[in-house]
Formats: sequence, structure tokens, C-alpha cells
Amino acid sequence: MKRTVIILIVALFLVVGIVLLFPEEEKKRTVSLAEEGERLEVIDMYGDVVFEYSIDDFRNWAEKRWDDLFHEPPSFGEMREVDPGNFYRFDEGVSLSPDQRQVSFSVNDYAAAATISFIVFLDIEKEDVSLVKEENMGGVREIIWSPNGRYVSYILDTARARGDYLSIDNVTQKEKVLTLSGDDVLLEMPRFEDVSFSKDSEYVYFVSGEKEWRVNIKEKETEKVRDVMKGELVINAPGIEGEGWHLNTNENDLLKMEIKEDIYCPEENFCSDLLNKKEELAEKSVTAKGEKKEDVFIVEEIR
Repeated sequence: MKRTVIILIVALFLVVGIVLLFPEEEKKRTVSLAEEGERLEVIDMYGDVVFEYSIDDFRNWAEKRWDDLFHEPPSFGEMREVDPGNFYRFDEGVSLSPDQRQVSFSVNDYAAAATISFIVFLDIEKEDVSLVKEENMGGVREIIWSPNGRYVSYILDTARARGDYLSIDNVTQKEKVLTLSGDDVLLEMPRFEDVSFSKDSEYVYFVSGEKEWRVNIKEKETEKVRDVMKGELVINAPGIEGEGWHLNTNENDLLKMEIKEDIYCPEENFCSDLLNKKEELAEKSVTAKGEKKEDVFIVEEIR
């Protein structure tokens, strides 16, 4: 009997030790949409759905609280107010927080070629829902979290142009920090792209007008970082010495590729692939769209 108890105690300690030593294994989750965007699912590393939330759940939550959420109801001018009953599906840009305890998603209403969208946070463990109490003019493309989990940033596409605005929200306070437009980068059509946070979460980097910029989140100041080259990223191309990582520009110049070490990239992002999967990419030699092409990985813009 004593021997059995001792074995059970030792086994328990081993299990606890494994969990403490490898906590990240328990946290490796992903989030995706199902049923044409009508349900979001959090999936663990084994492929099991550990949490799900439907657009009906959110629509019911929103309809009960809508009048209390805003000082002035969001509206399409004199046409009509935003109706949460028109939230038919989640937008595509759902994402998990760095600690994987929250899901961020967006929903939108549409009228007369205009889209008004809202950023929402969902606590997976507590099943609490919270909404940033300021609407966005445009559709949200992708929500990107800062490394410390305090901010999210996203690009807004409008009927006028893709990448018309770039917005940053405070997750803790559920408030908008700032929204950048073409005026902030001296362009009528800014076409914001390639958004990422610095590792210290103090800056958001982005590309606009063939230049890389960064904005200081606290100071709300925008500055140019460098010009952006366009072309093909050549991986292990025959005849090229060294690692073979070069940027082949439209002028056919071969330039050594630079990767900014202080840029933070979520695991699924392209820049993370460049940093962590060089050998895999070199072997597969695929394009950004997933189409195979020998010896070349094509990118539209790269720092």
C-alpha cells in the first residue's frame, strides 16, 4: 500500500514538473473562423476546439448594451444609425493575444458604400466581452497585438482605397490611441501596409509610399525610418555566394537583404518566417501566394 502511494506521489510530482517546465506547450493555440465567419474557434496544439463563440452570441450581447456603450450612437450620417442586428459575421482578422487568453475580432455594418467597424476583445477564460467605444471608418484587415499585450494595431480599407487608415487601440482601457491618415505621411493615398510592433511595444512600424515609418504610441509622433526597396527575395539562388539571401530589385541590382532585429512579428507573420524558417523556405522555394517557383520567394515590399 505504501509503495503504491509513493508511486502515485512521484507520478504527480512528475506531471506537475512537466507542466511547469513546458508551460508554452499548453499555450500553443490558434484561432480561426468557421461556418463562413459565423463562429470563431480557439484550437489547441492537438487540433481540439477548446473554446468557441458565435456571431449570434456577440449580436445578442451588443443589442442589449448598445445604447449604453456610446455617448452618441455611431451612424452613417443622416442616413441611419449603426444597427448591431446587422453584424452577420466576424471579419477575417481575428487574432489571439500574446498570452493567448484573449481573442480580438472586428464586426462591421455597411450602408451606401461605407463601412463602419468595431474592435472587440473576448476573454477566453472569463468569457467577458468588451468593445472599444469608438467606431472605425473602414473595414479591418488584420488585428496585430503588441508584444506586451497592451495595444493592437490594424489597417482600415475604405471604398476609396485599401490601406486608407492605420489605427492603434489601448487594450486595457478599451480606447483608441490614434488613427493615422495620408496627412501623417504627406500622401493623399497612403496605402498603409506591413504593420508591426517594436519589441518594447513603444513603436508601430509600417510601410507607406515606398517608405518605412514608425509612430511613437505614447508621444503620437510619426517619423520616416528608411526607403523601401521592391523586388524579389532570392533564396539560395545558384551562383550566389554565401547564404544567397538577396533582394533582386526591378533594376536587377543584387542587394543584401536587411532584417530589422527590433521588429516584433507574431508567429504567423511573414517576417517571422524569414527570421525563423530560412532553411524551410529555401527548400520549398514558394511565392508569397503559396505558388511554387524555383529558387525565388517573391514579396511585394520588404524592409
